[in-house]
Amino acid sequence: MTESTSMRARLVGAGFLAPAVVYLMIFFVVPLFQLFWGSVTDNGGSLSPVHYQRFFSVPVFVRLLGTTLLCALVVAGFSAVLGYPVVRFVAGQPASRRRWLMLLIILPLWSSFMARTFGWIVILGYHGALNDFLLRIGLISHPVHFLYNRGAVLLGMTHSLLPIFMLNVLPVMLAISPVLPRAAMTLGAGAGTALWRLVLPLSAPGFSAGFLLVFMAASSFFIVPELLGGAGDILMPQLIIAEVEQTLNWHFAACLCVIMIVATFVCYGGLSRLFSFFPPRAGGGVERVLSVLGHGSDRVIERLGGLCRFLPGMFSGAVFVFLFLPILILVSISFTSGDLLDWPPKGLSLRWYRTVLHDPLWVTAAWRSLRVAVISALIATAIGSLAAVGLARLSRRQAAVIMFVLMAPLVTPHIAIGVSLYRFFSGWGMIGSDMAIVLGHVIGSIPYCVMSLSASFRYYDPQYDRAAATLGAPAYKRFFRIILPLVMPGLLAAFLFAFTLSFDELTVALFVTGGMKTTLPKQMWDSAVLSVDPSLAVVSTLLLGVNATMALVATALSRQQRPAG
Repeated sequence: MTESTSMRARLVGAGFLAPAVVYLMIFFVVPLFQLFWGSVTDNGGSLSPVHYQRFFSVPVFVRLLGTTLLCALVVAGFSAVLGYPVVRFVAGQPASRRRWLMLLIILPLWSSFMARTFGWIVILGYHGALNDFLLRIGLISHPVHFLYNRGAVLLGMTHSLLPIFMLNVLPVMLAISPVLPRAAMTLGAGAGTALWRLVLPLSAPGFSAGFLLVFMAASSFFIVPELLGGAGDILMPQLIIAEVEQTLNWHFAACLCVIMIVATFVCYGGLSRLFSFFPPRAGGGVERVLSVLGHGSDRVIERLGGLCRFLPGMFSGAVFVFLFLPILILVSISFTSGDLLDWPPKGLSLRWYRTVLHDPLWVTAAWRSLRVAVISALIATAIGSLAAVGLARLSRRQAAVIMFVLMAPLVTPHIAIGVSLYRFFSGWGMIGSDMAIVLGHVIGSIPYCVMSLSASFRYYDPQYDRAAATLGAPAYKRFFRIILPLVMPGLLAAFLFAFTLSFDELTVALFVTGGMKTTLPKQMWDSAVLSVDPSLAVVSTLLLGVNATMALVATALSRQQRPAG
């Protein structure tokens, strides 16, 4: 390819990228700048550090920030401890069995965060499934308070984010040839040494990406701490929501968001630096630590003997039970005839299904969520598909820079995005409008659409496009007549993913609906704050059904995208 042809291809690529970059500049960067500006001005609009002075002068606020970051770190650690062995087990299975196990990882992620949290309320409640089980087998004589404490919060957050870690590690693990560990063991290394000194360093990119994404997501969580935590388990996102909705102090809320962004990015940088030691240098301190862990694992495996053949499968089975138990419990409780979310269900009845399906509040919220999700998914898929085409035409270094920009919403605390959009749309008089919700949801969907469609383009042969260009076909015709038909399964999968993200999104809706209009997750949140009754289990079950269907269809489409053989 000549230099002029290469330059022309990059200019065309920049044109395809323009919609995504411009969109994020307007609805992501500008609102965040307004957020920063609001944090350094007083209520009169004058520059002032008063809000930062207030934060750092109150020890409770500083302690709250530390607790939030520590909880996020612990949740990321739990996700790694539980998820990594499961991913290793799944990667070692035959292809036919592996597809089903991968689906078991994907399905919980596509289910509603709030639905899974309600499931834990049923399990851990004073009259919940766990207390009922322990009473029946005689381990306790009276119910125990498992709910509304820090342990319940960490459990619920780990359950919600564990699939994210596993899905980040799995592709990297699948890329590791199974011949390598076997070769190491042939040369005298034990199974533990092969794991710690070979497999772990090779899977480090996926491990670090999963750990960091879980950490960033956990630092912004407010659903689980609010519903499963007690008065002493408040985290920074809950404080931010209270400042916006209860005290109406937007400037201090902006200050809290900026501090949270800076703190999480500092932690993100520190953790990235820590993971940069992988793969370890020969003879370095990290390699010596891994060597010690490997030898220790070898001794444990030797003592356990033949039992080690069954432990990975047993551990993975236990983790899958952990992932699906709240979902199954919640579905069963939705058919209760009782008035409370307690266990066991009081009889078998469709009473609460009739109540929900005939309640105008729930029906209106569901239709609004459906409308918003379809529109936002269409916009995000269109923008993401153009961006994926543009990225394929750039050099590797240029594509890496643009990819960082497009992925920025993923590593920015979601609560800060919600608050910034609240201020941004307030200035345009759009609070409470469906358009504001749509525009906010597109921000979070674009990164996932770009990633999904970029993966689809791995199977697209650019020679088709070049041949058409040689014959004189303009760029827009090549896109609609060649590229689009070839990547249509990936487009549909990206659309379904964006639809599900929007349909289940709460953070943006919490701020930009303004209490005037509500989406289904927002209505669930409002109802949960007032009282928790079986109607929430019904709505959660219906959401689970919709999302599970979307997951199955998207998985089938993604499999169709891969070439045979």
